[in-house]
Amino acid sequence: MQNLKYITTDEITLYSDEDPAKVVLSQVDFKLEQSHKMRGVYRKITISEGSYGSYCQQSIRNKHQKKLKYRIDLAYLDPIPVREHHTAWKWVFGAIGLALLAGLMIWAGWFSNSLSPSVYYLSAMVAVVTATLICLLLFAHKSYDKIVFNSQHGNVQLIELLNKYPDNESFRQFMALFIIRIKSAKKNKRLSPSKFLAGELKELRRLRDEAVISAEIYETAKVEIFHNESYQVTNPRNLQ
Repeated sequence: MQNLKYITTDEITLYSDEDPAKVVLSQVDFKLEQSHKMRGVYRKITISEGSYGSYCQQSIRNKHQKKLKYRIDLAYLDPIPVREHHTAWKWVFGAIGLALLAGLMIWAGWFSNSLSPSVYYLSAMVAVVTATLICLLLFAHKSYDKIVFNSQHGNVQLIELLNKYPDNESFRQFMALFIIRIKSAKKNKRLSPSKFLAGELKELRRLRDEAVISAEIYETAKVEIFHNESYQVTNPRNLQ
């Protein structure tokens, strides 16, 4: 029987059977690696059994930030993912308009007798073609199709996956195994609703302290958890 810990703060008493400093992960059960060169993002997700449950460990690198590595207790994830899809149509329309303008300039400069190309005309044409390419790059950069897993009750985005990367079949298989593992992790926790909510809040607080989520996001999630009808402010002797 594991020793139970009770961490008291000036807000609530947090229940936990996990000591973050003593979590030991076993060998990887399954993993997923995603790379998007245009976005400059590399993400590796590994799923392992640990000394207190099942965990997802993420390793993320991108061209704008330093490498980020952190773990999440799968029991506190919502097993129902959310798809976020956005197509940056304005950049598509911009590219089409500029491409038509470039075509008109090429026709007027080389196939029409009414205009003789000059250095300034050629410079303007190069500028239009360059702007067209920039619009296409911005379209690719600002459009996204991702799958998001949030915390169960605090609704904090904790895992973000590029949809159908590295390929549709590999992604589908990973998602099926991942959702099954989340559900089994919840079942194995065997916590009452109030203790589960307190455990989720403690998990989010740890992620805040590790700078994985911001203080503002944590405070918003805390309000969500406090307003949950299953939540009860308790003390250690009531949790025995």
